[in-house]
Amino acid sequence: FWLKRAGASSRPSIGAMLARSLQASALRPRLAATSRVLGFRAGDFVAAQPSPSICLRSFASGSFDAVSELDKTPKTPQGAATLYDAWAQQYDADLSAWGYTAPQESAQLLMSALQESVGGSVEKTASMRLLDVGCGTGLDAMALRAAGFRGQLWGCDLSQESLEVSRSKGVYSEAPEALFKVDLSHPVTQVADKSLDGIICVGVLSYLTESCDKIFMDWCRMVKPGGFVCFTHKVAHLEVEPFKTAVTTSSWKLVRKSVPRPYLPGNKNYGSAEDQKIIHFLYRVE
Repeated sequence: FWLKRAGASSRPSIGAMLARSLQASALRPRLAATSRVLGFRAGDFVAAQPSPSICLRSFASGSFDAVSELDKTPKTPQGAATLYDAWAQQYDADLSAWGYTAPQESAQLLMSALQESVGGSVEKTASMRLLDVGCGTGLDAMALRAAGFRGQLWGCDLSQESLEVSRSKGVYSEAPEALFKVDLSHPVTQVADKSLDGIICVGVLSYLTESCDKIFMDWCRMVKPGGFVCFTHKVAHLEVEPFKTAVTTSSWKLVRKSVPRPYLPGNKNYGSAEDQKIIHFLYRVE
């Protein structure tokens, strides 16, 4: 299930070259192997031990100390905007080096649900429209495209610098309004009621813990009945209000919930700590 990147850390003379090339190519080996590795195994959704994590060293170079900044940044919308604006150009390289696979896992989970809803046909998903909430540099969109999604794909984020990186990848819809800046702690007014077939949101809610009830309400407003919402949340925050109540009282029905998964296995501050692992949730909007 986990992909290991080899030959990355022990030779400083090639470190800079690898860092420069990772932004454009970090996920290509993973995306090319989508048909082999993206599917969740049955044991990931029962009361079983999660797959062992791998430990990868970050070999990305640059003046931005991602490990330190990620650890000390306030978990607030403004903190997120400041962090990810500064990190945007180096983000893909660092996340690849840390063994980050949450976008691929969530993309496969959502795509499986979308396909099942139209009789198992990937082609029929081409008429669908999804919103990537907190899209960052486009890793979720890359994973969705690799998993076979060919429909409209919009993205929104608080970090303008990250949005520019996303735009350069060409994985979102071409319409100018398909990528837009928004404070996710407030309603997403750019999206009409019941106009989406699904939402994906990966690695975002930790910055919005005080707004989860309003966010979930807005997601259910935007998604059509029968559509899907797929998101991740840290184990450490599962019992925190308003998430704890809102996740069970919103206008949706739980379809699938994963066991705790490693979040950033190659980051020394997140590694194997149980409370830093994440859960993948999939809900059907009613």
